[in-house]
Amino acid sequence: MRQGRGVAQRQRGSITLLSIVMLMALGLMMLNALHQQLTNALQLVAEERHYLRAWNQAASALSWGSRQSWRLSDTAQWQCQKPDNQSFVSCLRQSPREGIYLLKGMAATVKQGEALALYMHLEPRTTENNSQVMSVVKRSWLDFCPVTDSQFCR
Repeated sequence: MRQGRGVAQRQRGSITLLSIVMLMALGLMMLNALHQQLTNALQLVAEERHYLRAWNQAASALSWGSRQSWRLSDTAQWQCQKPDNQSFVSCLRQSPREGIYLLKGMAATVKQGEALALYMHLEPRTTENNSQVMSVVKRSWLDFCPVTDSQFCR
């Protein structure tokens, strides 16, 4: 009888060991799932940060471009200017609306080969000393090209 009792005690120890191994495996699987979730969240945050930086650069390009002097005679095509030590570009072109110009602010790429652009309407205005400056048309800030012809905004 003693012999049977010893086998039962050894089996109880094996079941305890098997339970511990199963709990460890379950914990490892949960940690792996958490790691994958955190990796995806980190990638999403990095992409969002890159996009927000590009958005701010494009907004800066609009602000900077609206204060520049442009040759209004050469605006049948895009006329672009880039400030030193900056990664954005401002471009101006005559809009299909008479007397209105379209300013485009472009930032560094959001994704490979894809630039972020914001748009604003400007109109020429003569100052008191007879010089021409560009003034922003109220409520004309856009995050899409306002011209339906897709080739116009390229």
